[in-house]
Amino acid sequence: VQETLIFVLCFLSPIVGMVIQMFDSKLHFSWTSIVLGLLLVYVFLETVPSEEDHLTKLFNRRSYETELSFLLKSGKEFGVFIFDLNGFKEINDTHGHQKGDEVLVAFGKALEKIFSEKGLASRLGGDEFAVILRGGDKKVERYIHQLSTLLHQEKDPVVASLTFSYGYQHYHQDMTMDDLYTLADGKMYLHKKASKEIQIS
Repeated sequence: VQETLIFVLCFLSPIVGMVIQMFDSKLHFSWTSIVLGLLLVYVFLETVPSEEDHLTKLFNRRSYETELSFLLKSGKEFGVFIFDLNGFKEINDTHGHQKGDEVLVAFGKALEKIFSEKGLASRLGGDEFAVILRGGDKKVERYIHQLSTLLHQEKDPVVASLTFSYGYQHYHQDMTMDDLYTLADGKMYLHKKASKEIQIS
C-alpha cells in the first residue's frame, strides 16, 4: 500500500503542477513538481529494503525467507541446501579481507551457475549460503560434484583450492522454515566435522 501511494504521488505531482501552471503562467509549478517527483523516487529507492546481497549479488536472507515462505504455502516439492566455506577465517587471516570478499563473490557465482535453472541461491551472511532447490533431491550429489569441479577450475589458486561443507534437507509435510534450516544446518556441521577428521587423520 505504501509503495503504491509513493508511485501515485510521483506520477501525479508533475500533472498537478502542469494543471496549476495552465491557470497561472507566472507560477512555475511544473518543473518544481517534476523535481519533487524525482526526489520521491530517490527516497523510495533508498528506503525500500533490497532483495540483493550487496557483495555477491545473490539474493539475501530476506529474499530466501520470502521464497521459502511461498513454497511452504504452495505445497510444491523442494529442498534446502545450507553451505559453509571451509577455512574461510584462515583465508581472511592469510590473504586479507579483500581476498576473502573475492572468494565469497566467486563462490556466489559458482552457486548461481550450477543452480540458476532449478533453484534460488542466497547469501545468508558471512560465509554462509543457502540454495532452495525446486523439485526435490534427485540430483543432490551431482550438484555438489558440479559445484566442486567448477571451483577447482578457477584460475585464482585460493578459489581453486576452496572446499565447502553442506547439508541438504528435503521438505516434508508440516515442516516449518525453522525445521528446514535446523536440519540442513545440522547436516552441514556433521559434514564439516567429518571433513576435519579426515584432514587430521
